[in-house]
Amino acid sequence: MVQEDWILNLEDNEWPLTTIDHDRMIARAIVVDDEGCFYFVRANRDDDFGKATLIETAGGGVETGEDLDTAIRRELKEELGADVEVLCKIGVVSDYYNLINRHNVNNYYLCKVKSFGDKHLTKDEIDDFHLSTLKLRYDEALAEYDSCRCTSLGRLIANREVPVLKRAKELLQKIRVESFSMDYLQDYFDGFDEDITRYQWPDPFESIDDARELLQGFLDEAESGETILLSVLSENGELIGSSEIHGLSEDCSEVGVWIKKTEWNKGYAYIALKKALDIARIEYGKKEFFYEADIRNIGSMKLLQKFEDEYEITEQELEKVTTDSGKELELQGYIMKVRE
Repeated sequence: MVQEDWILNLEDNEWPLTTIDHDRMIARAIVVDDEGCFYFVRANRDDDFGKATLIETAGGGVETGEDLDTAIRRELKEELGADVEVLCKIGVVSDYYNLINRHNVNNYYLCKVKSFGDKHLTKDEIDDFHLSTLKLRYDEALAEYDSCRCTSLGRLIANREVPVLKRAKELLQKIRVESFSMDYLQDYFDGFDEDITRYQWPDPFESIDDARELLQGFLDEAESGETILLSVLSENGELIGSSEIHGLSEDCSEVGVWIKKTEWNKGYAYIALKKALDIARIEYGKKEFFYEADIRNIGSMKLLQKFEDEYEITEQELEKVTTDSGKELELQGYIMKVRE
């Protein structure tokens, strides 16, 4: 129920390899707004890499003691002046700058702009790289990367970032996450099937009336500020899952997410659950959550690992239970605490 890690390994074919003597951990982002425009940085540089005009994603090195989530938010504030919602991690690109003997570990995130403010560029970014902001449509961005391939550094950057931009476009086109509506009752009833419930306490609904009763209860709780219930919708508007947070008035709220089987391994569970968690954190001030999954549910166990940069995750005691319908479950609970 969670995407496989997207990893791209590249070599530097522009400069000869002598030795690689250091790694650099980097956080970068594909940044998009509500109108579908993307934001990049323009660099004009003349240094050891040569004279070049470049397009590149905003981002930079992760500082000592800094987690990736903090790093990407800091970098986007500094270079774009942007306050963002981090939608998901796109993946990791490993590449090399042979000229300076460096291995780059580029962690790419997909982020949505919430607001713009002042930039906080360094002296080098102003005087040496002459950084400015580029706002482009998707096709314009691809064309800009292509036009910057006329230099060696431009080719290295384009080889690294064009696949990431295309991956981000795929993720943006395929789903949206919004507040649940009873308009999706039939899809919820149909989708919450045996594949979803195999390792869960509930069973598939016996009737659509049972589904209506449960969901109306959730909506009533949402109205009273006790529950967050979100729909995960495909690009054609079909409900393909939901994410939920219950017990918002309690110290530790319980989280959950499900995605229909035909949409597994695409990263949707992460996007949906992160959206619910961000609402709980920002709108309700929540800092601790309870996550539970059967240890045989590999997808749900891997999903939790995606949140390790943002949350301290503490394993709880394993609980073996038998449900009313006779399912034997091995439930592993975890406390997710927001990293300060």
